[in-house]
Amino acid sequence: MGAYSSQSCEKEYSSGWFVSCLLQFFRDHCSCSVGLFPVVEGAEQVWFIARVLWRVWFLRNQLVQGVGWHGLENVVPWSEEFLEEFMVFNGVVGIQREQVRQNEIKWHPPEVGFFKLNTYAAIDVQKWCVGLGMVVRDHFGAVKAYSTQRIEARYSASVAEALAILRGISFAIYCGYDHLVIESDALGVVNMINSGTEISTDIGVIIGDIRCLIQNIPDARVKYVSRKANVVAHSLSKLTLTLFPPAVERCVQDDCPG
Repeated sequence: MGAYSSQSCEKEYSSGWFVSCLLQFFRDHCSCSVGLFPVVEGAEQVWFIARVLWRVWFLRNQLVQGVGWHGLENVVPWSEEFLEEFMVFNGVVGIQREQVRQNEIKWHPPEVGFFKLNTYAAIDVQKWCVGLGMVVRDHFGAVKAYSTQRIEARYSASVAEALAILRGISFAIYCGYDHLVIESDALGVVNMINSGTEISTDIGVIIGDIRCLIQNIPDARVKYVSRKANVVAHSLSKLTLTLFPPAVERCVQDDCPG
């Protein structure tokens, strides 16, 4: 994997290492014949490059903090998706590259006889808590079951998303819904699950448990979807970051002695 291999990263985390990672990344992922990033133009190109640089620096900081090294393979897909979402939600017009059509990035129901499970993990780094959202729907799009869970922990984004998938599958099985299509917008986690390779880091235990559950579900599939196709699970996970709704919080306070 060149300059940004895990072996190289274990030796040095300086700004020089960061620059060497960027240069190797550009050589591996970008065509210089029509510029560094031929898929974007104008101001959009500047925004896209900024997201790539930020993402690589973020991954570098995760490595320094001991979270683990996840590689740079998914930096471009992540940056492209972020840029698309930014432009859509901020009403930016004049995009020159071909856009994914809206009907391709919305949630789609599963085929008849299957249920679709969507999961998402939201993280509040200041409160050290993780909110998990999961929802099961049928081929009509009707909600069959949903759950929100709050965990007091300091997890990396990948571990939190993997845990959301694991608990989501367990929840669906408990509710009696098998023949599952499982969707998550955590591309790296989905790739790890489907790779079939053994993972020696902390997240590997969760990935292994997910695979064990999937083996007992007929025709189960784990798929990556855009954040825009995972809105319901995303919204559910955000709800858990507030400890309780105000009405429930008052009941809790009434139960407290004194």
